[in-house]
Amino acid sequence: MTGVFFDPMRIDEAWRDMIYDGDIIILSPTPEMLALVEHTRRMIEDAFAPLDPQRVHEKLAVERCVEILSSLKPNYIHHPRTKELIQRVLNAFGCSPEKTYQDVPRLRCAFPRDYLTTGIAYAHHPHRDTWYSAPMCQFNWWAPMYEFVSENGMAFHPRYWSRGVKNGSCDFNYYRWNAESRRNASQHIGFAPIPEDIVAAYDDGVPAGGMAIFKPEIKGASVS
Repeated sequence: MTGVFFDPMRIDEAWRDMIYDGDIIILSPTPEMLALVEHTRRMIEDAFAPLDPQRVHEKLAVERCVEILSSLKPNYIHHPRTKELIQRVLNAFGCSPEKTYQDVPRLRCAFPRDYLTTGIAYAHHPHRDTWYSAPMCQFNWWAPMYEFVSENGMAFHPRYWSRGVKNGSCDFNYYRWNAESRRNASQHIGFAPIPEDIVAAYDDGVPAGGMAIFKPEIKGASVS
């Protein structure tokens, strides 16, 4: 049975054992994470100025929103300050420099279902990241940049972590996705593996500056 652990002792090997056993680690805000939140919010708010980025769906045309996100996301992902702050976070949590490999961060956004449904803001179906060719050893570090609301959150499905789920990943081509679909995400949803079995949802909240760490098992968006 999956356990949820709040602020466990910062021992890298112990964390690895917990995550690989299917546990979820929830971390309280830290100075390093709050610095990352401040940097991220600044980039988001500058991009959407003078509008409140959390309310843009009320005033901004979908096409203009997609245009802004198409520039904001890669700029944020590859910003030197972003990478520097994430490395500080990993060091602060005691991650081994010799055993920790950092991917570029993914800036996710969620809008009401009737506003933006393109790939650049696509709310994924319940899935395993391994369906998308994520390595089995991967840790997911998920952190909200604004105060958490359940409607914009992520659901976990721990009852499926130890059982197979029939899905469409056999039709997903990672090399084609990187070559074609990833760069065109703002134009379409594109193919994504989806579960073919019914799953039930469970979700919980994490404060801005906090974090959830888990292995790439069954999860999905919870967006109203």
